[in-house]
Amino acid sequence: MLNWLHVHDKLFSWASNNTDKVSQEAKEYWDRLSGEESVQMLQLEEPERTLPVYWHADGVRVYKQQKCWIYSFGCALKKGPSLSSKLFMLLVRENLVWKPFTHDRIAELIGWIQGVLQRGVFPEHDFEGNAWPRGSPEAEKANRPFAGGYKLAFSGFKGDWEARVLLHKLPRSYNHNYICEHCPASKLSGAFNYRNFAPDAPYLQAQFTHNQYLLMTPPELRSSWTHVPGWTKDRNLEDLLHVLHQGVACCVIPALVCAHLEEKFGDALTLKKLDEELQGSAYTVKMMMYWVHAFMSDVAQETAGGPERARLSYAFAQVQWCFDSSGPWLSDFVRDRSVKLGWAFLMMYQCMSAGNMTSAKRNFKIDEDLMKQLGHIASSTHPNTMDSVTCNRYRALLEYGGIF
Repeated sequence: MLNWLHVHDKLFSWASNNTDKVSQEAKEYWDRLSGEESVQMLQLEEPERTLPVYWHADGVRVYKQQKCWIYSFGCALKKGPSLSSKLFMLLVRENLVWKPFTHDRIAELIGWIQGVLQRGVFPEHDFEGNAWPRGSPEAEKANRPFAGGYKLAFSGFKGDWEARVLLHKLPRSYNHNYICEHCPASKLSGAFNYRNFAPDAPYLQAQFTHNQYLLMTPPELRSSWTHVPGWTKDRNLEDLLHVLHQGVACCVIPALVCAHLEEKFGDALTLKKLDEELQGSAYTVKMMMYWVHAFMSDVAQETAGGPERARLSYAFAQVQWCFDSSGPWLSDFVRDRSVKLGWAFLMMYQCMSAGNMTSAKRNFKIDEDLMKQLGHIASSTHPNTMDSVTCNRYRALLEYGGIF
């Protein structure tokens, strides 16, 4: 497929929004991430001619009772709709998956593919290590460049929480008492309880390196993505779509609107189950984040608690605006502002939620998994962050605070 894109002069348009600056963007990308262990493991010889590749996996429902796992990949320099920025790799029906071995085997295949992509030439052997049959098209192409001298190196894995936990066999996740692969945050009461959002929370002061994490993980539970050149646990990127646009935002928007309407009109008007309906409309939710602040500001003086709701919606919308208004790279100012706004939002929402707990109707729902994740997202002190590096807007959209 990549060779076809190159032959038909479409490789650069797939890889970047600016086809005239592909080499420049690639070098800038790798330079800015040069401090990361994963990039150092790659030992890139020509970063200006090496495109960063991320892999995406997701479980997708087909009809009501069927589910498929879809693997795809794209270039980290490209922004845009999935159909124009990703390439499909394979589809596996859920009822044919032998867990965890099917996904493990796919990871091994991706590891082989990435090894080929990073060399930039057609392979001499197949996935099993066997030489191509003499005279076959594969044998004829062996060791020839497939992308005009350009190479592609691993940049990251992304997927929702289910995909990350299932594909990487995470023993520390929202399904476990210890919920984070980066730090000792725990559901258990005690010093490392993850509900502590303070900047000096104990779990934020400890961090696991990739090698330490592997040592703590039994061999049978280690991710098969260790076969992928450059993969580390820190390259399992956060997915802002699921965390914010189909997660936290679906709780916050109806909560704010309901609180205002019920304060003004009583219980006659409600937005029952609106959060569930919104979860399938990420773009709508994103636009409503801006709208709900405008609405809360306009009606701030009409009811008790109006100014507080307006301030909460402001912090909420400003976080999204910081990303939408930025260019290819976030400035240090925007990065720091996003972090502060994220923390402010969490604190105000928790405060409003606590005040609502004694009410007969609880509008302000706290989804602990999502709130904890957003806490990491808005943290400049979270383990394995890049607070000294100006982060790439694309990565920020995926990781948010994971690279702040």
